[in-house]
Amino acid sequence: MTDTEPTHMNPASIVGSLQLLKLALTGHRADTELAVRRVQQCQDDVLQTLTTARLSGHFFALAEGSSLLNAFTTTQLKSLQSAFERQRLSNLRYLELQSRLRDLLQPKGVDFLLLKGLFLGERFYGGMEQRFMWDADILVRQRHLGQAIDAAKSLGLAATGDTLPAWALNLLRMHALEVSHRGQAVDIHWRLRNRPGYRLNYEQIWGRAQPMVIQGEDFSVLSDEDALTLTILEIAGDMERSHIKARSLWDLYRMLRVLDVQIDWDQYLATRQTEGVQRVAVNILQFLLLCLDCASECPNLSRSLQGYCEQMIIVKQEEAVNILHRPRQHLANRAIYARLQPKSFAVYWAWWLASAPLRFLLTRNF
Repeated sequence: MTDTEPTHMNPASIVGSLQLLKLALTGHRADTELAVRRVQQCQDDVLQTLTTARLSGHFFALAEGSSLLNAFTTTQLKSLQSAFERQRLSNLRYLELQSRLRDLLQPKGVDFLLLKGLFLGERFYGGMEQRFMWDADILVRQRHLGQAIDAAKSLGLAATGDTLPAWALNLLRMHALEVSHRGQAVDIHWRLRNRPGYRLNYEQIWGRAQPMVIQGEDFSVLSDEDALTLTILEIAGDMERSHIKARSLWDLYRMLRVLDVQIDWDQYLATRQTEGVQRVAVNILQFLLLCLDCASECPNLSRSLQGYCEQMIIVKQEEAVNILHRPRQHLANRAIYARLQPKSFAVYWAWWLASAPLRFLLTRNF
């Protein structure tokens, strides 16, 4: 779907930018003073890394009023502040768009759930304006997909993929279609993710949905556990393509900071077994703890993961960084992803090879 984040960030820059964000969020004075000196030595690189990851506006909001901003020149500070203001205004436009779409669909008996974007910002970042959005994401029941696309079209959003026949959507294992117009896009999901062997129970997902008020607008959103599963599956899918986004890792980190003391991790991981995504969840959670060196910040999760050593494929920090380092479409990362799937290694590769020509012709997305 729509996300044109550049792919040339090196892993040290990704991890470094996230560590700087962690410091802005939780840092002690001595650590902050050391970080200021380090940033001053490579201001342009730090700023470029944050900008490339679309985290510069969020960094400004986190660091505002702290000595971390002393590391930047006046011009650079204006750039950071401008990024936050653009992010805030863009998110307000997306709030209006999703509100209009809700008002069109609800009278027809069509409900949708907010995914990612505004929901994550409001629930885990401290406000909807805090998180950058390329696009909006919503989940509808599969039987309502056509109505949702028609409603989006009535708002001027043009569908880019609804001409594909149902058999092609199934073969490609697609989970969403995009509608867009003049820089705004909405991904209309009927699945969180769609791979052979995934058995997510969507009636239960809808049954666990929660209400959320965002700046006076009423929406329904995923439960915390389902939102966590979606984020895990998204990072895994990005690993498949060797295109893991710093912003997605930061999403997962912000979620774990809130949820570590709220979730029964043994129960959470056991439930993922019935959905066919337990191995994915175990390894992506471990991957995040390694990348951000934050196991001590998530003691309850870390303790539960110790019971899944036999499922661990990613076990060392060096391995995690290597995954970040590999270029787009690298077969080593795809092989790791294949090993995480509930179906056999052979079944994954058979599907991938069989569907490759169609993906190339219809989506240009391997």
